[in-house]
Amino acid sequence: MESGPDDYSSLRIGILVPAPAQCRALERLVCEGFAPNRPPECYMSSGVLHRDLDFRRFDLLFVDSSALQESCALTLLVERCPDTVVIALEENYSISRAMERMRDGAHEVLAQPLDLDRLVSKVLPILKRQKRKLPREGELEECQLRDALLQNTAPIVVDPSPVVSFEGMVGESAVMQRVYEQILRLAAASAPVFISGAPGTGKTLCAKALHQRSRRRGMPFQSLNCGTLPEDMIEAALFGNGSGEGRRKGALELVDGGTLFLDDIGALPSQLQTRLLQLVDTGRAQLCGASEAQAFDIRVICASARSMTDEIAAGRFNEALFYRLHVLPLELPCLKKRGEDISLLARYFLTQHTRKRKEGPLAFSQAALEALQGYTWPGNLRELNNMVQQLSVCHEGPVIDVDVLPEQLLQGQRSSDTAFSSPYSEIEPLWLQEMRIIEQVVERFGGNVSLAASALEISPSTIYRRRQSFQQKQATMPATHHQNISKVLGGLHASP
Repeated sequence: MESGPDDYSSLRIGILVPAPAQCRALERLVCEGFAPNRPPECYMSSGVLHRDLDFRRFDLLFVDSSALQESCALTLLVERCPDTVVIALEENYSISRAMERMRDGAHEVLAQPLDLDRLVSKVLPILKRQKRKLPREGELEECQLRDALLQNTAPIVVDPSPVVSFEGMVGESAVMQRVYEQILRLAAASAPVFISGAPGTGKTLCAKALHQRSRRRGMPFQSLNCGTLPEDMIEAALFGNGSGEGRRKGALELVDGGTLFLDDIGALPSQLQTRLLQLVDTGRAQLCGASEAQAFDIRVICASARSMTDEIAAGRFNEALFYRLHVLPLELPCLKKRGEDISLLARYFLTQHTRKRKEGPLAFSQAALEALQGYTWPGNLRELNNMVQQLSVCHEGPVIDVDVLPEQLLQGQRSSDTAFSSPYSEIEPLWLQEMRIIEQVVERFGGNVSLAASALEISPSTIYRRRQSFQQKQATMPATHHQNISKVLGGLHASP
């Protein structure tokens, strides 16, 4: 076996194998052979993989041919990820079948079952050849932003390529990194999780991430919104309806062994709260039409945008049930507290909504992204997504510039601009302080942006984006702040 898998520890690996046991076996083999820093993403459905390819990139992708239903499915998959090394897996291997897979775009075709030596000896040479062709992770975006800065063209168009994602939750801000870390910790436990956050902050996505990162990820996940169904329908949805052959199963039966997510739990009727308390307390519940309670193995995740203390004080929610459900709390931040992610989210939503756009690709200008970041987004992710969808349908040109944004966004931008004329205009804006810090660190490392980014614990591309943002802000700010910038830059160049 050729040595050197450690050189490939940063590989982003995907596995498409429809059989759970075979998928786990290949996952263990891949981890042993290449020791990736992050576990491979495993899929048992080609449809789910195609959905994830909207916002996720892979360096290496293993595809079991039995998971591809259509004759051209492998070709379509290769077209969607042209920079990915695709390894086709064949249970009934033959030369003719292997040649067909290679014509469809696979880099290599391997017979199953695989062993470690054959896996690494076949795949490693392909990765070495591919590694010489591809830029490092993030390098392409850095180069594009660097060129844009040097050319100083207007409007600068930001490429709407897929962005960083954690189980479908998009965002690279520090506050979201903490959320991801908390999800990983809570997913390993079996106790109930209570997700709190304003409407539109992504509570359902968070619940799905908890399920996908838990030991139950291969089992069912069921979501039920308690605030959108009448009382009798909620009971039937949870505990089933009818008896005998005409009985309709409820969520408890359908999700046994998996995860049940109850959104807007504060709207659950009081009599159903008592039955849910029995389930959480004892692991048993009596279904509709049953004569006695039966055991269930279910992890319960709840969410609410309400003040549960107010609901308890008003007598609308069972206090004992709340404390049984609130074992592992997790709070999601509103969008205005994660401003760094707004441009990433806007680009992600735009990619989602323009996949089938006949007029060609669509992108935001840098000025438009700045305007989006200046808005407070009271509707959070839902409001941003709806706005981007509207623009993707109504806008005709290739670039969405600031002049076509909704009026409420422009009003928010204008109100922030008037802050310079306030009695506190002598106070230095936060972005100017941020600029000073970044430039000082870059100067300290002799202009090496990568080293400066490492010291600041951010990515190099973030520094290039910040610098672009600084240039945009300088063009519209008062002369007093231009003097401050001259002092900052002059002091830096004068420093030893």
